[in-house]
Amino acid sequence: MEGRVSQNSIACPASVKSQWRSEILRFSERDCQIVLGGAAQRAAQYENGAFFTMCNYEQVLRDFLAIERASWDLIVLDEGRRIKNWDAKNSRTTKSLHSPFALVFSGTPLENRLDDLFSVVESIDDLRLGPPFRLYNRHRVMDEKGRVLGCKNLDVLRESLRRVLLRRMRSAVMRDLPPRTMEIVRIPPTDEQFKIDRTQMQVVSTIVRQKNISEIDLLRLQKAQLIARMAADRAYLVDKRPPGFSSKPERLEELFEPLATISLSRS
Repeated sequence: MEGRVSQNSIACPASVKSQWRSEILRFSERDCQIVLGGAAQRAAQYENGAFFTMCNYEQVLRDFLAIERASWDLIVLDEGRRIKNWDAKNSRTTKSLHSPFALVFSGTPLENRLDDLFSVVESIDDLRLGPPFRLYNRHRVMDEKGRVLGCKNLDVLRESLRRVLLRRMRSAVMRDLPPRTMEIVRIPPTDEQFKIDRTQMQVVSTIVRQKNISEIDLLRLQKAQLIARMAADRAYLVDKRPPGFSSKPERLEELFEPLATISLSRS
C-alpha cells in the first residue's frame, strides 16, 4: 500500500494534532500540514498536496465539502471512540468521507458494546458486519424486557473481523513501554485552601464517628469530600471569589518545564 498513497488525511482530537506532526517528522521524511485558521484558509490547506494533512473532528464537521473536494488515498481516524455513536452527526459526517484505504485507531475495547463496534467497523468496511439488526440478533444476549445482558458467539464475530482488525493485547503493549516512574510531590495549600479543607474535614469527622449513618449523612459526606478535592485544586472552585488561590500552578510549571525541554529536543 505504501507505493499507492500520496495524499492522506488524518482526523484526530485537536489536542493531539501537534503530537501527530511531531511523530511523523520523527519517524519519516514526509511533509505534513496541520489545518489551522479561518474557513477560507482551511479550505485551501486541504488541497495543499502534502503527504499528510491533519485536522480535528470538529473541523471535519465544518469543512466537510472542502475535505471532500480533495482526492485522498488514505483516511486515518485517530481515537475511534469519537465515531462510536453511529447516530451522531459528527460520526455520520466523518464516516461519509471517501478514500480507497481507511485506518482507524482505538484504545477502547471494542467488544464491550456491539453498537460501538459496528460504528467503528462501518467506517472501514460498511458491509463487513451486515445490517445492525442482524448483528445484534446474532450476538446480543437480552432478557424478556429487552435489556442487554451481554454478548454471545464472540468467536464468530472475531473471525469475521480477522481481516480488518489488528488487535494488540495489553501484555504485548506493556513490553514496548518504558518502566513507569512515580514521584509524589507534596504541595502545601494556601491559607484559603486550608481553611476550606479544615471545615469540610470537620464535617467528615463528625459523620464517621456516628454509630448510625443515614442516607442524608452519606450525601453530606460525599459533598464534603467533593468540596475538599475542589479546594485542593483551587479555592475559586468552591467560593467563586477571585483570584482563586492555589499553590499548584507555580509548582506545576516548575515540573513541566524540564519535560517540555526534553520533548522539544527530541522533536
